[in-house]
Amino acid sequence: MRDVDVESDTHCCRGCRRTLPRTVDYFYRDASCAFGLKLTCRDCLSGRARRRYAENSAVILERQRRRRQERAEMFRGTAAWTPAAP
Repeated sequence: MRDVDVESDTHCCRGCRRTLPRTVDYFYRDASCAFGLKLTCRDCLSGRARRRYAENSAVILERQRRRRQERAEMFRGTAAWTPAAP
């Protein structure tokens, strides 16, 4: 079965190989892909993200913490920054 069937309103997910309706309920939008939808279903992409976070949570949390600090320092140097209320 082809991944993208031009004549059908269904699409075969590249992750789980399920045939699903070709709608935004089942596939995320992506203008660079055929029919404007990703080729992998939402369930597969969400599962992949959960597994990635579970395997790399310490690295991801450290990166987020470091980025928050860098952005806070950047904004403190601007006139738009005001201290939080006590």
